[in-house]
Amino acid sequence: AQVAATLGDFADVDVADGPPGGFAVVLVAFNTLFNLADADAQRRCLANVAERLAPGGSLLVEAFVPEPEHVVGGGAVTPTTIEADRVVLQVTQQDPTAQTVTGSIVTITEAGIRLRPWRIRYAPPEELDAMATEAGLRRADRWADWRRAPFSEDSPRHVTRYERASR
Repeated sequence: AQVAATLGDFADVDVADGPPGGFAVVLVAFNTLFNLADADAQRRCLANVAERLAPGGSLLVEAFVPEPEHVVGGGAVTPTTIEADRVVLQVTQQDPTAQTVTGSIVTITEAGIRLRPWRIRYAPPEELDAMATEAGLRRADRWADWRRAPFSEDSPRHVTRYERASR
């Protein structure tokens, strides 16, 4: 099968030359949906996918499950690498109200400092389900991993399959 690349903001990307009848499967791999900066962009993405799925088509979303005990706000600096000629720090600031984490991977060497900033807007599985339903999708399956292990309240991540609802 041929795969055509489309450049764009994946919340609003226009796939004008998609397959006739829509896509059978759309994959949103690990935490990619959370890279959209706010809930509105996430909703637009899900609506865009629902519009382009074939009847009976599936959307697969893989994401971490936010742990309530870790959603406390504030910031952290965590060393991830400490070597003689290089130090790498993960610097984060969490906003539980906005459900965001803003951070940067900071690499320090003799040559200088390199910053790789990032920001995510996370959502628990129940919120993703509600957004998917609003977009015209229904949850068909939820697993703890790609091997289809049962999902439980202790699962650190999930793989959820949504289907396009009948129109």
